[in-house]
Amino acid sequence: MKETAKKSARIAISKAAKVTMVVLLVLADILMGALLIVLFAIVAALAAAAVAFVYGGVVAVAELSVTWVVIPEMIPYISRLLLGIMLFMLALLAAGGTEFCRMYVTQILRAFIRWHKNALQKDGETSPPLPLHPWVHPLKRKIMSVIVQGSIIVFFIALVLCLCSIILTARSLVPWQVWHWFD
Repeated sequence: MKETAKKSARIAISKAAKVTMVVLLVLADILMGALLIVLFAIVAALAAAAVAFVYGGVVAVAELSVTWVVIPEMIPYISRLLLGIMLFMLALLAAGGTEFCRMYVTQILRAFIRWHKNALQKDGETSPPLPLHPWVHPLKRKIMSVIVQGSIIVFFIALVLCLCSIILTARSLVPWQVWHWFD
């Protein structure tokens, strides 16, 4: 009699533990779903920023007149060209950031799915957990690193040259006052 009571108590405890586990996993799924939506929105925003920087660079270099892109007409072409180069470098930075963020978000998703499967498995049948950091082939990592570092260097060189050319053209340290940008 005592053995039957102990066995039924263990079955009741294991059923309660399974129900608790499922409820907690559902709550974790809801929270992780919200987090993943935010993370994928950040990736999409970075991609949109890259496209906007390319568009702004094309407008600056080609001297296009677009009503919602504000590049004053009195800026000399060399400064507009340097501004376009700066925007193209920002586009490269945003594209690199998009790829890095996309790799991290997909790795987090894969690790969560593996953790979820392991939580539902019986003892001894689990797979090893996945790391949160993505593995990137060394050549791809080196190429991405060179592109990002090179774009940062070219951006700051173009920034300094653009400011110098604007200041020299306006013959003033405050060219926006000389050219009446804010009047």
